[in-house]
Amino acid sequence: MYGSKPAKIDDKGRLKVPAEFRSAILETYGAVLFVTKSLVSESASIYPMAVWEEIEARIMRLPRTNRYRQKLVRRTSYFGQKAEFDQQGRVLIPGRLRENVPLVGEVEVTTSLDHLEVSELDSFKKLAEEPWTDEDRDASDEI
Repeated sequence: MYGSKPAKIDDKGRLKVPAEFRSAILETYGAVLFVTKSLVSESASIYPMAVWEEIEARIMRLPRTNRYRQKLVRRTSYFGQKAEFDQQGRVLIPGRLRENVPLVGEVEVTTSLDHLEVSELDSFKKLAEEPWTDEDRDASDEI
């Protein structure tokens, strides 16, 4: 699952997931999802439940007193919600998340290898203007 596609969030907060992304998720993981605020950007993340459970397992390995663990659990619990694709291939984006990230109308759905990121269109226009730095190139050498 690769690429980026435009999509729309309706007045009720339902995202129409692009068909090829939806098909890939359904075939590989099934219909159960976890929707939350992105861990790395101001966007929404849609994880197949199996992928989210792997992330939770890694979080659980951190000590309970670890501040990052506490912040991560609070953030994903506050904004997160279990979801499923409906008959029309839509996923409900939680209201609290839509208010915090401003996700309304036209959005961009981007694959992130094992999950989807949903962002407002303006953030992608800014990405196109963002330079690829020497630091970025050095970091990509580690892959």
